[in-house]
Amino acid sequence: MPKNKVTLVLIVILAAAVVFFMLTKIKPGILLMSTEAEKSPEQTKAALPKQLREKITYDVKLGSMQIGKSYFSYISQEEFFGKTLNLMLFETQLAKFSDTEKVYSDPKTLLPVKVERKIKKWFNQENIIEDYNQANFTVKISKTSGNKLDKQIIQKNSSINNAILLPHYLRRYPQLTIGTEINVNLPTRELTIKLIAIETITVPAGTFQTYHFQSTPKQIDVWITDDERHIPIKIESNGVLGYSLVMKTYSPK
Repeated sequence: MPKNKVTLVLIVILAAAVVFFMLTKIKPGILLMSTEAEKSPEQTKAALPKQLREKITYDVKLGSMQIGKSYFSYISQEEFFGKTLNLMLFETQLAKFSDTEKVYSDPKTLLPVKVERKIKKWFNQENIIEDYNQANFTVKISKTSGNKLDKQIIQKNSSINNAILLPHYLRRYPQLTIGTEINVNLPTRELTIKLIAIETITVPAGTFQTYHFQSTPKQIDVWITDDERHIPIKIESNGVLGYSLVMKTYSPK
């Protein structure tokens, strides 16, 4: 293999390793959501009405270099755990790494109920189950890697959010004005997300006018279209080696 091609392969593998670390270690800073809107009756509408069933494909980029793909699917509302829940699927595929999450959430609040996560990396696999009890503000996390099982319970002081759901939670807001702030309560941290601008941006899927949200501390930026669909077209991490998800395709089901 030519030397320059070997170098490129090594760079891609290194970039994938960096993003893998960020996905698994500091994931709460990648995608966020809020409980603040629960206080307003108009914000308790179903997050994704049935006509918005969809699949979104994202390019995963480290700077200008594409290093993988991510896929979001809103699958259905179905009976699970004795309740009608949203079922959403989020998948990320990088070199030597994949991460698949099934997320069950309350259709009215979009608060998580259960997350089933499978991570494959190099020669091993991790399975993670997150069980949320929103009545007493706890999440029980069970992680299996090989023959090792780790369990922990995290106690918070209010409803607990899930990282995957933020862009779709933001879509529920019928009216958005610059300066709107949303409090975020994740298992390991609290953040505030603010609508800072209305911007026109270009992604592989096209050019869109968007609402631009940014977190404090500055860890995440999210852009959703300002039309009636509020499609999340770009999500950007602001870590040491920040990466982004940019929409490539959108398919309503």
